[in-house]
Amino acid sequence: MNRISFLLFFLNGVFSVTGGFAASANHNATQQWYVSALAGKDKNSGTKTKPFATLQRARDAVRKSAFRQKKPITIWVGEGIYSFSKTLALTQEDAGSEDAKIVWRAVPGKRVLITGSEILKKWTVVKDPKIVKRLDKKARGKVLSTSLKKLEIKDLSSITTPVELFFDDQVMTPARYPNEGWMSIGELPDGPKGDRFQVDCDRLANWVDDENLRAYGFWHFLWSASYTKLKKVDPATKEITVTKPSHYGFSKGKPFRIENAIGELDQPGEWYLNYTTQTILFFPPKSKTKTYPFISTIKMPLLSMNNTHHIIFSGFEFSMTRGTIIQIKNSANCQIDRCIIKNSASAGIQIKGGKHNRVTRCDVSQTGAAAISINGGNRKTLEPSNHEVSDCHIHHYARLKQTYQPAVSVNGVGNIVRHCHIHDAPHNAILYSGNNHLLEYNDVHDVCLVTADSGAFYTGRNWTTQGTRIEHNYFHNIGSEKGKKAEVHAVYFDDCASGNIVRFNIFEGGHRTVLIGGGRDHLIENNLFIHCHYAISFDARGIEKKQNQETLIKRLKQVPYTSVPWAKQYPRLANILNNNPYAPLGNIVKHNVFVGEKKKTIMYRTKNPTYKAMLKIENNWFGTDPKFVNEKAKNYTLKPNSPALKTGYKNISQTQIGIRKP
Repeated sequence: MNRISFLLFFLNGVFSVTGGFAASANHNATQQWYVSALAGKDKNSGTKTKPFATLQRARDAVRKSAFRQKKPITIWVGEGIYSFSKTLALTQEDAGSEDAKIVWRAVPGKRVLITGSEILKKWTVVKDPKIVKRLDKKARGKVLSTSLKKLEIKDLSSITTPVELFFDDQVMTPARYPNEGWMSIGELPDGPKGDRFQVDCDRLANWVDDENLRAYGFWHFLWSASYTKLKKVDPATKEITVTKPSHYGFSKGKPFRIENAIGELDQPGEWYLNYTTQTILFFPPKSKTKTYPFISTIKMPLLSMNNTHHIIFSGFEFSMTRGTIIQIKNSANCQIDRCIIKNSASAGIQIKGGKHNRVTRCDVSQTGAAAISINGGNRKTLEPSNHEVSDCHIHHYARLKQTYQPAVSVNGVGNIVRHCHIHDAPHNAILYSGNNHLLEYNDVHDVCLVTADSGAFYTGRNWTTQGTRIEHNYFHNIGSEKGKKAEVHAVYFDDCASGNIVRFNIFEGGHRTVLIGGGRDHLIENNLFIHCHYAISFDARGIEKKQNQETLIKRLKQVPYTSVPWAKQYPRLANILNNNPYAPLGNIVKHNVFVGEKKKTIMYRTKNPTYKAMLKIENNWFGTDPKFVNEKAKNYTLKPNSPALKTGYKNISQTQIGIRKP
C-alpha cells in the first residue's frame, strides 16, 4: 500500500484531484496561492491546477510576491496530511498589513491536518520468548512490535516532552499500573526527603529489570505533580527508589502510578517503548478504519510567528506532536481562527509579547500541558497587550502535566478571555497574574477534578496583581464528587493576592466558592451563589501566619506602585506599607444573592474578631427561595417580586455566557 493510500484511509474520505479547491473559486483576495498534499509539487507554479505540495514552498512564494503588504493574499491549503519535520517559521518577511492581511486558509469542509508525527507501517507480532514471558497473559499473541531506529528521533527517553503513539486519531496509553486510579505511597524508610518509599502492592516483580520505567505522582501535595524515572524496584522489601525525588519530598498516602512498564501491557490501547532498543510494543484496540499508528517525533513548534504581523490561520487541524503546537512571539494582529488544536505532549498555543493577537473559535483538547497561554503588556506602564482568547471550546487538557497547566494561562497586562467553554481537566481553568485582565462570559465546569487546594480561576502571592475583572461567568460542577473536602474553589485568591473584582457571576453548587486568602481590596458584587456549601471563605493568613511576607515585599518592589499610572489606578496599593500591609483590609461583599443555609454561606478561617470585622458584608440577600423564573430549567432570572431585588441586586443575563453563535 503506497503512502497516498495510507492517507486516504486515515482521513476516511475521498480526495479530489486538485485538493478540493472548488470552494475557493470566488474568494476576493487579490492574489491566491494553492497547496495540495495529494496532487501538488513544489516545482509547480502554485496555481489552482498546479498547486504546491508544501506550506513551506507557499511561504517562500508569498515572501517574493509583489502584492505582499499592498493587497490581500490568501494561501488555500487542500485536504490531506502535512507532516512537518521542522517548524513552519513565519517572520517579518511573511507579514501582511492592516489592509493586506496574509490569510492561510484550509479548504472549507475538508480535513487539512498539520502534524509532527510519522506513520508506522511495518509491524510484526511479538514472538521473542523473553519478551512474551514478560507480557501479561491476556496480551500474548496480540502485541505488535516495530522499530523506530530509521526515524532517528532525538531525545527519545524524554519525560518532559515524550514521544507518543496515536491510533485512530486517539492518543494511546503507556502501559501502566494501575490501569485506572492510583496507588498510594507507603512508609518512608529515609524520611520525606529520601529517594525511596514503600508501596503495598504485589506487582513489583513485574517491574524488576525494566530500565524504561517512570512514575507520575502527587508526591507531597495534591496541587503539585511530576514525573520521575525509577532507579530500583525491590519486590522483597516492596520499595521503589527514584532517580530524582520531588522538590517537596514524599508524603505517605499520596497517589502515584507506574508508567511505561512492559509487565503492565495488559489491555488494548496500551503501548511500551524500550528506549535502548528503540522498539515499540503495541496492544492495538479494535478499529473500524484501515489505518496505521502514528508516532510523534518533533519537539519544536509546528507553527511559529516571530516579530511579524497581520497573519491569519483558519480552518486547520494541528495534531500529534511532542512540542508546543503554535508559538507567537513579539507579533501583532495575528490570529488563529476556527482551528482544531490537539494531541500535543506539551502546550497548544503560546502567545508571548506583542499585542492584539487572537485565538478565536478554536477547539483545543488533549494537550499534555496548558491548552493556551497569553502573555503581553507592560507592567511598568500598565500598557495592555489586548491579546484575546474568545469563543473557544477548551477541554480535556493537561493530560500529562496535571497541575498548574490551565485552559488559559494569562499574564502581563490587559488580556482577555471571553465566551469560552472550559471543562474536564485535573486542575485550573484560568491561571493568571499581572493586571487589568478581563475574564468574562465563560462557561466553566468539571475542572479541578484531580487536585486539592485549588481553584478554577486562580491567582496568588502578589499584592500587585490587581485590576482583573471576573464577570458574567457560569461556574458549576467544580471539583470532583470525591473531593468535597479537598478545598476546591471556583475563584481562588491565594496568599494575599489583592485588588480584583468578581461581579455578575453565577456560582452553582460546590464545596467552596470564592476564597479571599489574606488579600486586600477585593470587590465581590452582584453575584448569584446557588447552594454553595461555603460561598465566601475569608482568612487573615498574611498577618496571622506571616506567610510569604518576603515574597510579597519583593514582588511589590518590582513595580513602580507609588508612581503614575500605578498610584492613580491603585491608590490603596500605593500606601500599602503604611497601612497594616499584611491585614486583609478593604474587602467588600455586597449586593449578592446567597441561596441556601445562611450559617454555611460565609466561612471565617480566623477566630480573631478584629480580622473578621475587616470583611465588609453589605446589602446581601440570604435565603432558600429567591423566586427564580425556573430553577429546574436553570433559568436563574429573579421574578419582579423577588425579595432579593430589594438589596440592589440586578439580574444576571445568561444568554451571552459561553460560545456565541457565528
